[in-house]
Amino acid sequence: MKHLPYILAVCLALASLGAFGRSGRKTSQPTSADLAKADYIYLEALRWLGSDRRAEGFELLKRANELNPADHEIGLELAMPYLQISEGDDSMVEKGMGYLRAYRDHNPSDYYSGVQYALLSARLGHLDDALLTWGILHRTDPANDAVTSRYADALGRTALPDSVAKAIAIYDSIEAIAGSDMELTSHKLQLYYRVNDTTAIFSEMQRLRESNPNDVEYIISTADLCMMFDRKDEALKFYNQAIATDSTSGHAVYARANYYKETGDTLSYGHEVMRALSMENLELPAKMTILHEYVSNTYSDSTLHPQIRNLFEGLVVTHPAEADLHNMYGRFLAATHDYQGATEQLEVSLGLEPDNADGWDVLCRLYFQTDNYKPLEKALANAIHYFPDNADFRMMESMMYALTERREDALKSLEKTVELTDPSATDKLSDIYCSMGDNLYSLGRTDSASVYYEKSILYNPDNYNALNNAAYHIAEAGGDLDRALKMIEKAVATDENNTTWLDTYAWVLFKKKDFDKAREIMDRVIELDTEAGSLSEEVLHHAGDIYFMDGDPAGALRYWKEALEKDPDNDLLQRKVKHKTYFYE
Repeated sequence: MKHLPYILAVCLALASLGAFGRSGRKTSQPTSADLAKADYIYLEALRWLGSDRRAEGFELLKRANELNPADHEIGLELAMPYLQISEGDDSMVEKGMGYLRAYRDHNPSDYYSGVQYALLSARLGHLDDALLTWGILHRTDPANDAVTSRYADALGRTALPDSVAKAIAIYDSIEAIAGSDMELTSHKLQLYYRVNDTTAIFSEMQRLRESNPNDVEYIISTADLCMMFDRKDEALKFYNQAIATDSTSGHAVYARANYYKETGDTLSYGHEVMRALSMENLELPAKMTILHEYVSNTYSDSTLHPQIRNLFEGLVVTHPAEADLHNMYGRFLAATHDYQGATEQLEVSLGLEPDNADGWDVLCRLYFQTDNYKPLEKALANAIHYFPDNADFRMMESMMYALTERREDALKSLEKTVELTDPSATDKLSDIYCSMGDNLYSLGRTDSASVYYEKSILYNPDNYNALNNAAYHIAEAGGDLDRALKMIEKAVATDENNTTWLDTYAWVLFKKKDFDKAREIMDRVIELDTEAGSLSEEVLHHAGDIYFMDGDPAGALRYWKEALEKDPDNDLLQRKVKHKTYFYE
């Protein structure tokens, strides 16, 4: 059995109960010089251990044990160091456990060392030893409920009919004194389940219900058991009984609603949910739990959206100051593409409870999705105010600045993002450096952009956007085209339909004068972008250049004209169309 880090945790926890580290010891009469020496060394070891000279103390304990191996208190103190330093070494673990076992055998009434040995034995899979020890402790102190429960649990884990019966008898004895409750019954139900005694399971639940016939929770638990054993008709009978017993019980209504959901009766399920949500005595957190589950199960059915909206609207009217409710409603509206309604609900939620990082995150993403930059800037400022160390909000801020052509501000935000990012988060840092490269490239600082693209690839060699951007920059700058080709081929291999990467691929091939292959790739780009309705001026411009160099000036002119229609102020395109020829930039 290798790698046992939990041994140390268990030992330290039990040390606080006094299992280790006694201040004194028994005073047996020494019969020889070795025994006297062992006593002296043992006491010195305790003193050193108490002054944090643990390594020296451990060595002294080992020497004392060598001199007097029959002194089991020395062995008890020696057990902990062996277990602490074992680091998965089976022989050291067994040596430490052996000392504990020997002490248990000679001191069976010692509660703390017995508990320690039983817990560690169970952790190590020595279930027989654990059972034996709990039995010893139980017989020593039968009034100790904690030990009795542990003993019964250990008996039950054997799954042997006789042991299970004995465990059930122990729980019965506890119940006879303390009275019936669901926790004790649960222990017994688990035992009956282990031996596959379904009859006993339902008899036990019947006895529990009869002990308190007005307890709705016992009736619901019985119904849940019926569902577990596929006894659906009986389950419904008990769910109905629970509601009849207490018609104000939200749990009973909700439990029956789940029954309808599990049996596929969506109409009754919705009816029960609405009934639960309309109950005045049902607390809002319970209603929100019900509503959340209902929405999760049904939001994909668009025909139910009006009904769900009505449920939310009713609740926000009666609970206008509940931030979580507005938050949940906003998320539902976002999922159903009502972005305006979603932002309104999230704004209300954050106005009530602004210290909600997830809420700000969702709101900002909604503003991004709707290109609503003015409120986005305000939301990001608030988010950063409440969460100044959140790198994600700084990254969003840089994206907003980039989209609004405030590139210098974007770079400042990205520099702050780097400061806030864990240095070990290399993939995240790679993305940040790639964004810095993009902004520098847009500012015309191409050499600096190249540095950051390379840095991005250094942090994550599989950052395909950085590979694409670096390859394009190399091609434009007339750099190492073979390296650029390897970069873009690596990216394209992961997504052969990414037209941005394919465009770069075609352009690198163009720069390498492989015009035939470049034209083949560019035709694929035009086909995909046309289908998507996203054919850009840059792609058309590249296509014209590639076609011209591949010996098709008519095709080139057609693409240049289309590109000029999209960018009529482009001086280079104007010259190419006017003179029907390629101009080197």
